[in-house]
Amino acid sequence: MTPSPIDGTSPRADDGNPFADNPADNPFAVGASVAIAPVAKDKSTDDDAQLRPVEPPRLSWVISRWTLVCVISAIPSFLWGLSTIAYQQWLAMLFGVATFIVGYVWLDVHTAKWEWRQNSRWTSVVRIGYWTRIVCSMVLPVGMFLDLWCGMLSYGIAEFIWNVARSVFGGDGLRVQGGQQQSFLFCYMMTLVQGVTLNVFMAGYMLVIAGFIAIGRSLQRLNTPRENG
Repeated sequence: MTPSPIDGTSPRADDGNPFADNPADNPFAVGASVAIAPVAKDKSTDDDAQLRPVEPPRLSWVISRWTLVCVISAIPSFLWGLSTIAYQQWLAMLFGVATFIVGYVWLDVHTAKWEWRQNSRWTSVVRIGYWTRIVCSMVLPVGMFLDLWCGMLSYGIAEFIWNVARSVFGGDGLRVQGGQQQSFLFCYMMTLVQGVTLNVFMAGYMLVIAGFIAIGRSLQRLNTPRENG
């Protein structure tokens, strides 16, 4: 080694080494273990992250929403029933509509935190389906045409159920007052049957919408250029 020009001593190998006094603190030493802080995981992009709990809507809002949907949707059927077989049984049809309101509210409240309810695809499908139903009901010629066919089908189903029940439990005939007016219980049952029939058609319509949405998103992913890795 070359002597130092200042004090004439030879420089040490560890001169300038900040870890000379404490070699154990040297992270570059052979065999040294370095604690690496874990990288924070982005939960917003994690597909496996749990859904955040969603606060259920207020009961008053749920009741108001489904009352509006059911009342508007029932207008064509209500007019058709009053003008044909149930012109004096409007109260029975009102009880039927109220039954569906209670059922919808119960389902809405008890499924508010279910995982599929937080899926934007399914919520969009449900909104499109019921908005379509409301628009068709407000355009009376369209709503009357749709409800006419559902009403005829529902009448046949309700009459079959009624006659089977009458044969099993006994009771009076189906028709009263000259063969035109129906009993309160029959009109109530027919309102329920027609509502279920319309909901079956609505479910099929929503499945078609969901299929088109799925196809559209698949085509969108295929047409999106992939980034070079």
